[in-house]
Amino acid sequence: MHFTALFSFFALWILSANLWAEDPPASPGDDPYVMKIYPDGSKTVMRWSEIGGNLDQGENHGGPPRFVAWDGSKSSFSKVTSAKQPASTRPDESPVSVSSPTTSTPPKPSSPGSNPPMREMNYPDTTVQPWDQQREDRANNTRITLVEEYDPDEVYGRLQVGPSFVRSQSINSINGLPTSSQLSFDTGLRGSFEIGGHLSRYLSLEGNVGGIWNSSQQSSDGWLLQIPIMIGLNGEFPIPVEDGPRLIPYLGVDAGGSFMLYNNLEFTPAGQTALYDDSFGFFTPVWQVRAGIMVEFKDNWAFTAGYSYLGSWGAIGEPVSTSNIQLGSIGTSSVDIGLRTFF
Repeated sequence: MHFTALFSFFALWILSANLWAEDPPASPGDDPYVMKIYPDGSKTVMRWSEIGGNLDQGENHGGPPRFVAWDGSKSSFSKVTSAKQPASTRPDESPVSVSSPTTSTPPKPSSPGSNPPMREMNYPDTTVQPWDQQREDRANNTRITLVEEYDPDEVYGRLQVGPSFVRSQSINSINGLPTSSQLSFDTGLRGSFEIGGHLSRYLSLEGNVGGIWNSSQQSSDGWLLQIPIMIGLNGEFPIPVEDGPRLIPYLGVDAGGSFMLYNNLEFTPAGQTALYDDSFGFFTPVWQVRAGIMVEFKDNWAFTAGYSYLGSWGAIGEPVSTSNIQLGSIGTSSVDIGLRTFF
């Protein structure tokens, strides 16, 4: 009797202990790991139970993700395929050898014959254009540009030649007597040399000297020689051309003086009967405007083509000679073609 009661007590104690025992921990297989793969190639590993927390549309990764199984027991990411579904051969589903957060694996050094390292270009948004990357590179001072930047040197020289055209010059008086005669000239030649230095990207200071020769129609061996010496400012407006030469339009103004040499002028002034035959010279202040374009065909070298107009400041005064002649203002047009180089 006592044995039966004791046996019943132990049976009830064991049964109650089993009822009050805690549930065993869930197996990892009950909440497996999955990998989220976005269209841009980004990958994230998480628990299956965590997927329903937020609706992920992949706004920053090109679209919503797709899910593949992931074996969390391994130290690297790998795709797990079932026997019913063959492994995909798509590039973004291939096994990825990426170190786990707790394991650091140093990268393998590249072999001498492998391709050189290249800068990774990540464009999550397909609207990013090359010029956007160019702007970012300039901001980071990486100097990767689609078009070469214009970076002028300091000192340059320019040599130009071309035809010159002197308009008819009025004669105000000869020996104190007024006359309506004019001096006429044939097409001549102008040559000039300029040296300048950039004050800024668009402005330079120039000094120039030249020679302009034109034969006179007043006699068979008469001519006019002008030797202007000036200083001025030259504005340049560079236009970079992708895969082509750089174009540089320019506009300049100059001021200075010019030696004027008239040789063997022979004519009868209007309203007078005496023949005028003399050579003389003088110095007069002059001004000049010029415009054209330069085409850089090589580093530090450029073709130049332009137009210039040289004029005197009003009527020309007494010459440096014994002849008493007063001339009106003079204007000379030139077409200039040449080369410019930086020193």
